[in-house]
Amino acid sequence: MTNELYDDTRPCAAASRCAARTDKGPARTPRVFCDADRTRIHDALKALPGLHYDLHRALGERATTTSNGRPSGKPTPSLPIRIDLADLAHQIRETLLGWEERVRDVAGLPETPARGVRPGVALDRAVRILTRHLDALLALAPAAMTRPRADGADGWEYPDLDGADAGLEVLVLVHRCRSALGLTRAPQLLSAPCEHCGLALIERLDGAAGMDDAATCTGCGHHYRPAEYAALAARVLHACTQGADR
Repeated sequence: MTNELYDDTRPCAAASRCAARTDKGPARTPRVFCDADRTRIHDALKALPGLHYDLHRALGERATTTSNGRPSGKPTPSLPIRIDLADLAHQIRETLLGWEERVRDVAGLPETPARGVRPGVALDRAVRILTRHLDALLALAPAAMTRPRADGADGWEYPDLDGADAGLEVLVLVHRCRSALGLTRAPQLLSAPCEHCGLALIERLDGAAGMDDAATCTGCGHHYRPAEYAALAARVLHACTQGADR
């Protein structure tokens, strides 16, 4: 009889995008997400109000100015409305306000205040509640939530979503914001061979909170955890420096 029978852990819900994954797969954790991904979700929540503000700035009209920076006084044709940005900003608010309502319920907090407040104020409030009660959010049991139809058609669907879905939705929203605002960078390729297959295909992805600290060889699939990748990058830099000094 092995200890595995008594293992009360499970794979991190971030699955293949788990920040602490190894060659054997996602990190095992007694909770829904491993500690590394819990931190990613916390940081993503904190980033959403700022990204929401940036979306609205990108939606604003630009005033025509003269060379000295003063308004020209000439009529300015309206810029085409970026429907995708407006829709994304709306999804951020509705998604977080919906999760806020559920967290308030399980945490025994007063009901969500009337939504007749400015969107930015409501969003800030939701983020404060969700970050303060993050473990309650990520442990939510499945319950029906209102979401746009997955096939892109008009209308709504009502899937049963739980805490794992909440965490993943937050990460996806941040990634979508960064992409829509032109903040997502191309994957970064390390100019060094993989220590396991010898191919120079070690890649870091631009994640929800910026460039990942970990990396993956797209040749053999070996996952370099942050410390392992940092050590490899340091060796590459040292080799390059030594070569330049010769």
